[in-house]
Amino acid sequence: MTVECVAILAVLGIFTFSLARSGRRTTALALLPLLLVPLAFLAGMPLAATLASVTDIPRGTVRACVTLAGLVAACVLFGMLCGNFRSSRTRRLYLIMCGGFSAILTVILLFNLMTPLN
Repeated sequence: MTVECVAILAVLGIFTFSLARSGRRTTALALLPLLLVPLAFLAGMPLAATLASVTDIPRGTVRACVTLAGLVAACVLFGMLCGNFRSSRTRRLYLIMCGGFSAILTVILLFNLMTPLN
């Protein structure tokens, strides 16, 4: 799933950059937390290797915890940034869409991490 996370980061990064260049900086800022879950998944690899060599914590557990921490951080940022939208309908839609995307991506990444354990 490393390649998939890099692809997600590239697509979302390009989309956010193009929104910022077109003058929609607030919208581009609101999309930045979508990058946290794939970044946390990728950051979990070297962190898991480092912690596994120092402690007895399994690598899969560390990677899962770092990915879940990325989801929590993204959802907190979604909640903070939804105040930038004027209508409550837009706020609700933003939270559902972005939170749903991050939650589904996290479930897929965690399922992929746990599959080799079976």
